[in-house]
Amino acid sequence: MPTQPTWFPRLTQILTELRTLAVPYLDRQAFERIFQVKDRRARVLMSRFAGTQIGNAWATDRQQLIEALEKIQRGEEFQWDQ
Repeated sequence: MPTQPTWFPRLTQILTELRTLAVPYLDRQAFERIFQVKDRRARVLMSRFAGTQIGNAWATDRQQLIEALEKIQRGEEFQWDQ
């Protein structure tokens, strides 16, 4: 079985934080803070969760991210890890 992401055990906390934010999009710095990862991993996560380019920066729709993370949380892989 592949190694789980470092943020996997904190998924419930991440979702809670995302639901309280009032912004529609998250930038790389927000990913770094919320997922507690460094620059490169934040960029990889953004691309995994359908990051889009807005001007010169990349951003991810907060609601779409929440939906994707909820799907992961309901999935067998996450349930097995818990």
